[in-house]
Amino acid sequence: MKKNATILAILGIIALISGCVGARQEITTGIKITNELSSKQMQAGGTVQLRTSVNNFFDNPLKYPKAKLVRSFGELTYSPPGEASLGAEVQDNPNATARATWTIRVSKSATPGTAYKNRVRLCFQYTQTAWHEIGLVNSFDIETEVNQGADTGPAAITFSGLDKSFIRNEQISAEIPVSISIQNAYTGRFGPMNLPGDAVANITKVTIRIYDRNLKVGNISPQEVLCGDGEDNDGDGLIDDADPDCAVERAGTFDILEEYNSPVRDPRKPLEAGDLVCNNSQLDPNTGYPVSYNAEERYYECYIENMTVFGKETFINTRLNVTNLLSSEEVIEKIEVEATYDYCVESDEFELTVFKPGG
Repeated sequence: MKKNATILAILGIIALISGCVGARQEITTGIKITNELSSKQMQAGGTVQLRTSVNNFFDNPLKYPKAKLVRSFGELTYSPPGEASLGAEVQDNPNATARATWTIRVSKSATPGTAYKNRVRLCFQYTQTAWHEIGLVNSFDIETEVNQGADTGPAAITFSGLDKSFIRNEQISAEIPVSISIQNAYTGRFGPMNLPGDAVANITKVTIRIYDRNLKVGNISPQEVLCGDGEDNDGDGLIDDADPDCAVERAGTFDILEEYNSPVRDPRKPLEAGDLVCNNSQLDPNTGYPVSYNAEERYYECYIENMTVFGKETFINTRLNVTNLLSSEEVIEKIEVEATYDYCVESDEFELTVFKPGG
């Protein structure tokens, strides 16, 4: 009995060691693309079936996913041709699998023994959010802690200049420089399916939300609601701030987010793709708030459309002014960035070999 117990213990240890040696590291973030062939060899003029499976380990869904077989040789054709849709989205659940299937045919003239190396390219739209708190204090003696967070995704959205607290009191007027970086942090590239390799990509839209929970406004006349356009909208001979209609009492933490991007746009030129648009000078005639201000959620909203990415990283530079004294010794607000972009990633290479008779 003792001998049998010893044997079982030894077998258990061997099994444990074998399990550790053979264990494979599991994916915890990113995208897993698996290609399964009905056969790794085929005859000239023959066909094989390819099934591609996609699992999403990122925080958010892959929207409008499409896959395409990338082939290096003209002897291979596949059906259906072009791009294959994987449905409306690949869910943000690694256990949910989206699939595409192809029939691959090799030319009758293909040389036996030839090996064809291929990949599958997956492209999709992705929306990713990051945020950083802004700490404001009224004395050098006060220390405050600020937090930050971000969704996982192909991009890394980071902030510079916000890790320390900013002083605002009767002697010091705080100005807060903000630098936002959007960087390609995964193995693929920004851009749609057929973007040439040497072309620059665009991020579809970047939305910036500045939370200001202390903003309040007084009464406003519905007549002169464009209080920053340089025109007399109601015909009383008074323009913008010279018109009493624009004498709106604003009591908030931040001044309007400055419309500034890198490289600096010439203010004399019209807005173009890549410029930061805030629309803060136009007021809502019903509420008195700027039209860019969400009164329910308490934030300003600005955006950039078709922001060009040169290489792997792009920046947005702006600044906030703290115009009013703080309502308490410490105020914590937040800046939030939401980026929507097209992205493509490719699978590992797989190989098809033309069958050699007798080989």
